[in-house]
Amino acid sequence: MRGKDNADLNALCKRVHKCAEGAAIATETTFTSEFHSASSNLITISVLQKNLYKAMAAIPLPVPDEKDIEFGEKIAATIVDRKKDLPLYPTELLPLPDVISPHFGSTDTGDVSWNCPTVQMHVGCWVPGTPNHGWQTVAQGKNGFARRAMLYTGKAMALAAVQLFENPELLAEAKKEHLAKTGGVYEP
Repeated sequence: MRGKDNADLNALCKRVHKCAEGAAIATETTFTSEFHSASSNLITISVLQKNLYKAMAAIPLPVPDEKDIEFGEKIAATIVDRKKDLPLYPTELLPLPDVISPHFGSTDTGDVSWNCPTVQMHVGCWVPGTPNHGWQTVAQGKNGFARRAMLYTGKAMALAAVQLFENPELLAEAKKEHLAKTGGVYEP
């Protein structure tokens, strides 16, 4: 089951449990349930997002070379329903939105984010339109552009950390925002 946040997921879990109870009653059987694991929703801390974005903007974006372009064109030709107006590689840093939308999908970073202020970034290291978890993703993981994009990411993360060390008031503000969003409570 998935939900937009922990509260939504808990409500859905109760509903599914009631469906199972109803099915057991209707079939004159019993059921049991067992909790195995889950990933909590990601708590976004705008102070950290802005700090990381500032770091990302201070570092030149990776640029594809001829080999990357040749390989990227071959990959793009295999992507079903790829929009033709998409660039072959990410070419610019998108503006940071005024409101950071929740991160959907499963990530154990969500559980970490309930316990301490956390920031997450997304950097394009493959041809836009590449399906997640597909063979095209794997095939592009070792090309030169992906390596340069990962190095860019590491540099941005390091610079963001330096900025927090040099500006402890940002970290204090992030902790305050985190407490306001979580209430200091974590229930996996």
